[in-house]
Amino acid sequence: MKMNLSIVLLIAGVFGCKSEPEKITIKLQKGQTYTQNMSLKSSSEQTINGAKTASTTISESDSRLEVLSVQDTVYTLKVTFGKIATKMIKDGDTIDASKGVAGNPTSELLPKLNGKSYTMLMSHTGRVLEVKGLDAAFDDLFKDMPVAAEAVKVMMRKSLTSVYGDSAIRKTAEMSSALYPTKAVVQGDTWAAENSGGNSILTPKVKGIYTLDKVTSSEYLISNKSTIEVKNSPTPVEMNNFSMKFAVSGTMTSNSKVDRKTGMILEMKAIQNISGVVNLKSPSLPEEIVMPISAKNEITLTTKFLD
Repeated sequence: MKMNLSIVLLIAGVFGCKSEPEKITIKLQKGQTYTQNMSLKSSSEQTINGAKTASTTISESDSRLEVLSVQDTVYTLKVTFGKIATKMIKDGDTIDASKGVAGNPTSELLPKLNGKSYTMLMSHTGRVLEVKGLDAAFDDLFKDMPVAAEAVKVMMRKSLTSVYGDSAIRKTAEMSSALYPTKAVVQGDTWAAENSGGNSILTPKVKGIYTLDKVTSSEYLISNKSTIEVKNSPTPVEMNNFSMKFAVSGTMTSNSKVDRKTGMILEMKAIQNISGVVNLKSPSLPEEIVMPISAKNEITLTTKFLD
């Protein structure tokens, strides 16, 4: 039986058009400017001295990034803080954290970061290699505080740098950079990634598997399934005048849209479910508090290039 020539050509075309492996990396040009928006909704339950409480924190922050220079595979970026807004919902009441929250005076400082800038060196795989200028930005926030408040100032600075400091920014970026494979990939490929951390709930240890689910003409669609772990550390984490140790673990799933032209994450949506125990100490507390906790975090990151 003779096979129709058109069918033969169709079969040859299907098997001959197998996609070539691609290296997914960031490809920016000097002068490019883009904005990034990060939103976080964290719903948690915790038990203190037998009493269970539930609260929700909603945070949103904007930043503007300009490519100052390009050298080989390293980009120098000028990062400018935009708005940072946080509100808390507890027992049905909504609190604007920018007006100050009891026990967390640092929240009043966050809106004052708006418009302050620093520089950052970033590799073509999203790794933050160096951050400069954050110390000066933080100094400006505290310079008008009275000298008598030095102890409070030290505590507030520690709290601020734990989220927006050099190390915190590098650790946060490390979680995003795990999305970039170290090899060329095709649709359907998977790769493993692991980042350091594990001493703080803000920078946990994450081990995950990424999958290139689909390749379109303009985007890579990448999904992830990870485990999260925060282990007790010999050195407690200091935050908001509390000394904290963690024994927390959980899972994270995410879906990302990556621009094929620039390699930037255009949109990332992630869900974290974590539970465990937090040990709290404070000079104002007579003894250590052992606090069971469970939380669900919904994270969204979006990137938009400016004309």
